[in-house]
Amino acid sequence: MLGAIFLAADEQRMGQRMGQRMGSERMGQRMIIYIDGQRMSDRPQPKLIRCQCVTHSTIRPNISAAKLMKLTSDKVQHLNTPILFMLMGIEILFAIVYLGSILITGASYPLFDMNGYQTIPSLFAAVQLVTLGCSFLGLGWYHRYPGQKPSRRSLWTVGIIFLYIGILDETFKVHQHFYKPFCALAWLENCRDFYPIYIYLYIAIAIATFFVLFRDLKASWRFYPLATFLAGLGIFTFLFGALGLELIGFDLLPQILSKTLNHQDFAFILVEKIRITLEEFLEMFGVSITLYSLGLFLAKSLEINSDHESTRDDINYVKR
Repeated sequence: MLGAIFLAADEQRMGQRMGQRMGSERMGQRMIIYIDGQRMSDRPQPKLIRCQCVTHSTIRPNISAAKLMKLTSDKVQHLNTPILFMLMGIEILFAIVYLGSILITGASYPLFDMNGYQTIPSLFAAVQLVTLGCSFLGLGWYHRYPGQKPSRRSLWTVGIIFLYIGILDETFKVHQHFYKPFCALAWLENCRDFYPIYIYLYIAIAIATFFVLFRDLKASWRFYPLATFLAGLGIFTFLFGALGLELIGFDLLPQILSKTLNHQDFAFILVEKIRITLEEFLEMFGVSITLYSLGLFLAKSLEINSDHESTRDDINYVKR
């Protein structure tokens, strides 16, 4: 309740029951009080003070913030699925355009060559990978309560790996140059035989990362099984497309096709283009699934953090 007391300048008759006379006289910034004509006090003029009463509606000042956090979690969940389907639609469109152009004209359109250098599908995949890497780093940087999973170590480790793949490997195809140091060895007849060495190197890095982060993965599974499963499925799909089908294209597929087809036959070329399409599509599709899983982790983290903040503020209020 807000209130203010104003004293009149003229003498007023007050306290009729007590038979006393009260008055006041303003002198500069000071007020002199008289009772029955006798000066009783000399004190600074009172100022109007604003105060706000604490009512039942303000017992929990964090209610609006908690609702905002809950709303943010709901927004993430509602946007997650449409973004996934949008990315899948773009990836399917790339595959249709690439294979369709080969079937119609016998060659792919240069801008939509899924196996080309800095083409639209290649740049799209690079943006996806960079976004995924930044998402891992951002989720690890996000303010979280102690013990929340996935851990910062695992998120930052995987995020840095995907940033490298997106910025350097997918954009500039650095893996295509890994064999070149072997060309300096004079005793090698054909250094290009070591061209697939990057596949084995990346497989070794993936296996080592899995074992190093295995405990964190188990804890993440207990924290949110669905999101952990989708993240693992997405990364496995990406690795199978990027490394598994690439390895099949180098060794297994040519040996099988060469038994019945000539390398110049259109059927041989078409099978190889289908393999390339499936390889690039699985890479992009795996990244999309992993992004979707990170959205689930983010929504879950926002929801849990809002609950913890609400509980902590309630406890602090009770202590006061």
